Amino acid sequence: MPSFLPQINQNGFQSFFTHFSGAIPDPNANGDIIAPLWTSFNSDLIYYQQVTNGSLLDRATADINSMFPGMHFSASWLFITTWFTASYSTSTGIATFQTVLVSGDEISFLIMNYGGITPTGQPWLSGYLSTSGMYHYMIGEPRPSSLSGSTNVGIPGRWAFRTDGAILGKFFGLVCFSSLFVLPTPIDVLLINVIIFILLNLMISLSLKHFCLHQNDRSELSLLVQLVCLPFSLSHCRNM
Repeated sequence: MPSFLPQINQNGFQSFFTHFSGAIPDPNANGDIIAPLWTSFNSDLIYYQQVTNGSLLDRATADINSMFPGMHFSASWLFITTWFTASYSTSTGIATFQTVLVSGDEISFLIMNYGGITPTGQPWLSGYLSTSGMYHYMIGEPRPSSLSGSTNVGIPGRWAFRTDGAILGKFFGLVCFSSLFVLPTPIDVLLINVIIFILLNLMISLSLKHFCLHQNDRSELSLLVQLVCLPFSLSHCRNM
């Protein structure tokens, strides 16, 4: 049985299938990486949440259909990660930003939301990469503080991409499983990256056509964390 350790890194990126720990962004990194703001951080807290039902799915559905008209999209799964007031390692200032992975029946999207971001002289990168190098995108802003006002969908501070049908589908067609899905509680990650563990009865799926988190009615799958930051609203983090 294969094992799979996707990671949420304190340095502002998520990686899949390959371990990355570097604080220095690498646009030529050989891996599947989502990097809303890859730079060196002393991240105080990282929040994450999986959503499979409820009003957040309705909100994601409405937002995707607004940004991508005519698709008649209906969201069935979200995975939200928020780096909240992360402090730069080698300069003063903080940054708050978020990724939202959105999947429906046969269509998937990546949303990157940017809140307050102060200037920094550190090396940085914003975009996504794939292992093959065939699918990638770098946001071409001159400085990270510009991300809060930039957009490709007409909403300042938001970038959104359709990702199905590409290697990037691996970001969303993550796993089919029949037993257990385990996440650590996202507490202080100043010294350690948050690692998502998927350890039992795991099959890696590279296709979005049958995107699945088949749950067998397990209540622990509906709410995986106690610290939650709502999507699309970076300024309203709360304790459950």
